[in-house]
Amino acid sequence: MSIPALDVKITEPYIRFTSTWNPEPEAHNLNVATLNALRRSMVLFVECWGFDHLLDQEDYPFLTDKFGLKNLKQGREQHTVLIDNTRHIIPVLSHRSSRIPIMTSDDTTLLLQSNENRKVYFILCDNTDMDDLKRFSRPRVNESNVSVRLYIRDFEPVVYVRSEHSDSFEYSAEESSAVKKNMEMLFPYNLMIAFLDFQGKANILLKPSMGRGAVNCKWTPCTMRWRFSFDPRWPDLRPVMSPADGRPNTILRKVKGQMGFKEIFLTDPITRERYNKFGRPYSVTLIFDYNGKMGCVDATQASIREVLSGISLFQDHYNSTASVTADSIPSSVSETSESIVHKKIHRDTQTMFIPLNTDDNILNEHPELIIITDDTIANMLVYKLLEIMDVIIGDNLEWWSQTAISYKRKHPLIKQCIITVPIPLHNTDGSDNEGFISRFRAYYGCTEAKPDYHHILINDACEKMKKDMGIVRAAVDKALMELQ
Repeated sequence: MSIPALDVKITEPYIRFTSTWNPEPEAHNLNVATLNALRRSMVLFVECWGFDHLLDQEDYPFLTDKFGLKNLKQGREQHTVLIDNTRHIIPVLSHRSSRIPIMTSDDTTLLLQSNENRKVYFILCDNTDMDDLKRFSRPRVNESNVSVRLYIRDFEPVVYVRSEHSDSFEYSAEESSAVKKNMEMLFPYNLMIAFLDFQGKANILLKPSMGRGAVNCKWTPCTMRWRFSFDPRWPDLRPVMSPADGRPNTILRKVKGQMGFKEIFLTDPITRERYNKFGRPYSVTLIFDYNGKMGCVDATQASIREVLSGISLFQDHYNSTASVTADSIPSSVSETSESIVHKKIHRDTQTMFIPLNTDDNILNEHPELIIITDDTIANMLVYKLLEIMDVIIGDNLEWWSQTAISYKRKHPLIKQCIITVPIPLHNTDGSDNEGFISRFRAYYGCTEAKPDYHHILINDACEKMKKDMGIVRAAVDKALMELQ
């Protein structure tokens, strides 16, 4: 019985992906980069709800007018904790409050959405005079002689909507009550915020907003686990720990004269050959765990959409710009959202700069382009290009020496990715590499006299990447059907 390319198990509260090596010739083994792209997409690019630790400066005029907050000046940051004499200092309590998980779903989005006609806050404030709207800027005070614990569900939802008769915002008791009734859905984990000791005071004003993990990890919708495994037949062939060692059936670390521990993950125990040329382990397991922010299945489906969108985005930008020669000055090209992938050709090597001008970075205005500037798409693309070249080149080491396909990022703080794609179209003496060219043309069925080799290769890699993500999506759909 053949092993599926990807096994997906959905067991609340987590979803588990397992890709196990299948030696059958017709098997389609997903590479590690595919699951890595899914992992990075979930961690960095799936939007979910969260709180910030600072007030939104665009709301300063509104907060001054409606809540009577003073000393709010544009350009000056203000923590969400306005008054505090708890055991935590204001920056710490603001940061702690911003880490409260908020459930992200279609239903919660309808309740939490703020726009030009609606503003939603969760406020810890005075609860003695419920008819006085100015109480929103007065602190909650503990008058008892017993310490009181404050939880996120103790916060009061406050909704203001723009009046139909005037251009001002008015408090909506009806919408505030609707949010109040769904506090358990909005906050599955009723986490404690702080202690209020005797005469303790706290006034906290939180506004939910959508964000991505690429900006801050508080907007990561699920926790993640990532594991490589070796063939279960290895313990029968290598020394293992005994029960007395505390970890039975665990292979001992490298012993002098034996295969390195790392090689066990990459090598078949019977044939003693690597699974492929690119460090593919026997099995890869990826787990998304629910953490109160988004259902693991919803996070998975959103991650798949983000990866597919990122691949299409890269492919569209790649095809929309022409390569410049090594003698040209690519920095003279103006940076726009329509030309973010700049291609430079030198001999047999095409280099892509994404984006080119990082000083005047268009990513500030177009954050949707960030996915093609980091490791997510680049790692997947390079791995797929190497797999395609492996079929064309085979074991010709001379051709491989001219095929160092790679990518790099200059610095984590510089949002730029540089992808280098050399292919052996010429021999070392400068003559045409007829052997490789004939294999390339046969593989792709090229009929043109002078085809654009890089264009054909990279577009084929993008289509195959989409196919791999389609396999992931189909496996998730199958697992969902099995639950029904």
